[in-house]
Amino acid sequence: MADTAIATNVTTTLRNKRGVTGPYWLSDQIGAWLYINSSNDLSTIRTEDGGSSRSAATYEAGSVATLSSWFDRDTPGNTGTLIHVVWIDDDTDAFHYNSFDIQANSWGTERTVASSLTVNGGTENNRAAITRTAGGDLIAAFVCSSTNSGTYRSTDGGANWSSIANVFESNTRDTLQLFPAATVANEDAAALFHDNSADELSVKMYDQSANSWTETVLSTGIANLAQYDGMDGAVRHSDGHLLVAAHTNINNVADDLVTWDIAVDSIASPTVTSTANIYTNQDESGEVRLFLDQQRDEVYAIYLKGGTWESSVTPVYHVSANGMTSWGAEQTYGAGAGAFEHIGRTGTVGDDGGRFQPTFYDSPNDDLWTNLDNDLAIAACATSISFPAQVDSFVNPTANATPQATNHAGQHANANDSITAIEQFLLGRDTAGAAVTVPAGRWPLARIVPPPAIGDFTWVNKGTGADETLTSELFSGFSMRRGSTSSGNSALVRSLPGTDYTVTALISAPVLPRSWMGAGLCWRESSSGKLVTFGPFGDGTNGTGLAVKKYTAPSTWSADYIWEKFPVGPYMVLQIQKSGANRIASFSLDGHNFVTWHSVSNTDFMTPDQIGVFVQPQQDVTPKFDVSVAVLSWEEVDDS
Repeated sequence: MADTAIATNVTTTLRNKRGVTGPYWLSDQIGAWLYINSSNDLSTIRTEDGGSSRSAATYEAGSVATLSSWFDRDTPGNTGTLIHVVWIDDDTDAFHYNSFDIQANSWGTERTVASSLTVNGGTENNRAAITRTAGGDLIAAFVCSSTNSGTYRSTDGGANWSSIANVFESNTRDTLQLFPAATVANEDAAALFHDNSADELSVKMYDQSANSWTETVLSTGIANLAQYDGMDGAVRHSDGHLLVAAHTNINNVADDLVTWDIAVDSIASPTVTSTANIYTNQDESGEVRLFLDQQRDEVYAIYLKGGTWESSVTPVYHVSANGMTSWGAEQTYGAGAGAFEHIGRTGTVGDDGGRFQPTFYDSPNDDLWTNLDNDLAIAACATSISFPAQVDSFVNPTANATPQATNHAGQHANANDSITAIEQFLLGRDTAGAAVTVPAGRWPLARIVPPPAIGDFTWVNKGTGADETLTSELFSGFSMRRGSTSSGNSALVRSLPGTDYTVTALISAPVLPRSWMGAGLCWRESSSGKLVTFGPFGDGTNGTGLAVKKYTAPSTWSADYIWEKFPVGPYMVLQIQKSGANRIASFSLDGHNFVTWHSVSNTDFMTPDQIGVFVQPQQDVTPKFDVSVAVLSWEEVDDS
């Protein structure tokens, strides 16, 4: 559970300079950070294995006073791979722009946005911001307190910049973040703006056609944000709303961590909805970052909690799964308390997957830390495909009828968007051949998660020759087939996701009423070779059922925990868990409502250290049939 240092000896004033952003993710493996190193140079960190190993590089020697960045994929509908970066350089007295391509691991061409700046010597007095609009324009702004400020627009990907109406009202220690607006004119922008002199937080809207800003006040009495980064925002892609969190008074017994949901679709009057506080009246706390899992519309809010502010605080977070109407319980992210002063601004994660892996700054040692034990991997959504029109009869068998979409449990509504492979197979198309609309991954599971590759598992009793268990990669997932002449269970196993965990899998296992044909999920104790299996089983006398069985070895049955008659269908969602002291097996037919089939002490019969998928061939009278299982979705969650 130890924290991991991703960079050491960074700039000694990193908090004041807002000197780290990221990670931004292309997948749950490839990501990148930006930071200011100990020589005040702009630097990068990049990983290709989810953060386990990293490579750092200095982009440009200089004297970076502050930086800001925006990732292409944080703009709804954008699938680019660029991090757009702006920074103020005290050596050149200029406001600079460049882009870093995470995929290519390379920088573009550096541009000067504004020159002849008078950079303020106080490290807290220089601020920058950048965003990319839905239409592709870049909007950037800077302020050097008491001297100068400016706001700029590029319509050609950062090659050229022109001055526009200034979002700053004066050259003071104000703080802002920029975002794409959700107006009909897709080159408009929004700004989360803190007026330091008035202790006022507002949202500003930029009208590109009129080259002007409007302002809507969110709250007065928002103090102490110039020194600490006590506000943050993120755009929810499903509706384009700007979600905001802010401290009312950092490191104060009266501090509330408040939130808003803002529909930034109107220049004159964006709709502001006050949502639930993350906490109320909590001392010794500060900083905040919002992270969005765009696949699920889940909001993560991470902040620093004392202990004693600046000397003994712990990174903790809460999750909201209902649009910030309420928040889940506090969860610890960091390994323990430390002299942490800052959390890097991170990106969101969409259909391509990524990680919740926030970065925090240790002031005494000038190091950047994360926690690879407590991070959360978010897998990519399954790719969508179209099937031939001859499956129309699954949806509407009436010839020449009016085309219609299918509404399944209120989830599927129109006929424009594509659907995942398994949904396409089950639901088909409308009579005009158009794809049935399904928000990706909504049925039969809460979401379809591509299973790990076969190579990410280890074989148990694979067999050889005629007895060999065969596998094949599918469009989304893999299948296992065990021959009718084989003996015993064959399994693919892998390590447990955590001390407590949940594994949910969508399987297709055509089990017949033959003894003892079976397939499904399993636990295994590697030291003894014992197995506990869970899934549909056939019985030559009683038909098909759902069973949890014990084996002292793959081919040696010990006893049944439970075997009950059950009509086995073509698809089933199985779930195995370790929760507290218990090992739990559950099933679902819709992926949403689970029935606990069996629960027992985790140490009963064995103490598993592996989970996996198994098949067992028929062992009764001829003719014998092969048994197979297709794993179409596999999600592991570390609940520790």
